[in-house]
This record gives sequence, C-alpha cells and structure tokens, in this order.
Amino acid sequence: GFAALERENRSWWKAFWKRGWADFGKHREIQRYWTFSLYETACLLGKAPVPGLYGLWYGPTDAPRSGIGASWYTHDQNVQIPMMPIFPLNRAELIEPFADTYLNVLPTLLRETRQIFGRRGGRVPLCMNQLGEEISGGAYRYSLQGGLYSGVMLVWAWRYTRDRNLLRERLYPLLREFVRFHVEAMKLGDDGRYHLDWEIPPEIYTLSRDATPT
Repeated sequence: GFAALERENRSWWKAFWKRGWADFGKHREIQRYWTFSLYETACLLGKAPVPGLYGLWYGPTDAPRSGIGASWYTHDQNVQIPMMPIFPLNRAELIEPFADTYLNVLPTLLRETRQIFGRRGGRVPLCMNQLGEEISGGAYRYSLQGGLYSGVMLVWAWRYTRDRNLLRERLYPLLREFVRFHVEAMKLGDDGRYHLDWEIPPEIYTLSRDATPT
C-alpha cells in the first residue's frame, strides 16, 4: 500500500543524499539551485525510458519563458549534457535507466539500420522517440553520430565504476552496436587510411567526409 511505498521512497532518498554533498556556505542561491538540480536529476532518471529532452532540466528559464518542451531525444549533446554531472557527483547508478532506455529500443535500431544503411550495428537517429523510431529533422537526418555521443556516457560509467556487471549487462551491448555501425562504414582509401562515409556533423548543415565528431 501507500505506506510501504512511502517508506521505500524515504529510504531511497536518504541513501541518495548521503552519497555526496556540497556546501556553498553564504552563497545560498547557488546552494538552492545545486540542490534542486540534483533532486530533479534523480527524479528524471528514475526509470527507463528517461524523459525526452529531459523535461525539467530545460526550463523554465524565467517567468514568461517556460523553457524547452519536447517529447523526443536529440542526440547532438542535448541528451548527454544532463548526464555528465552524475559521475563526479557519485551518482553513477543513474546511468542505468539511461542505458536501459537504449537497450529497450536496440532491436528497432538494429532493424532500421539494416533496412536504411544495409549494414550491421545500431545507428541512433539524431532525433528519435521513446520507441526508437526516427523523427526526421531535415538535413539533420544525416547526422549519424548520435550513438557515439551517448556512447561517451557509457564509457564514462565504466571508467568511474569499474562495475563488471554493469559493463556486461548494459554498457558493452550498446557500445558494441554503436561502434560497429561506424566501423562497417569505413573504407580503405588509396592513401592507406580508412575513411568514413558522408555525413553531417551536428550544427554544420553540410556534408563532410571523415567528420571530426565521429
């Protein structure tokens, strides 16, 4: 019943706050924003799928502007930036719902990658919904690095935790497919080097070979 859920909830938050803290002394406003940001991060990363563009992280900015409201994921750092603080703040366990969000849709990503690109691996669309389906964004459809941006977070999770179960069950299955998609795109050139296909680096709008972000 409700009482049991309340006890479980209180216990979870008590353990969460014990895991790390910061005291900004006389800077009360900074203290308030830091505490609330950590609280909302834990709320939004409670269970997969995590919110598209992570809701509260992106607004409101002030009274007349309510901030960004979007139900989809945008994989050109918008999805990954809110994850970056969880590791130095000693909350690496919050990577689990993030990883589960992609594991849940991995079959869809693998299937659509085969259909569209004719190769193995999992391409993460620049914009996608919670079912792993692409939301076309004009030229951005050819920004192919979404899985690599998210993959950086998975690599950080291993570096911070050295948790072999986490690596085996969540991190490696995703990293393997994200990287395979790009490795299979490489072709050996006349210069003796491997080169990547044409793609559009985020915020560039023009096609590039061997895009630096990739």
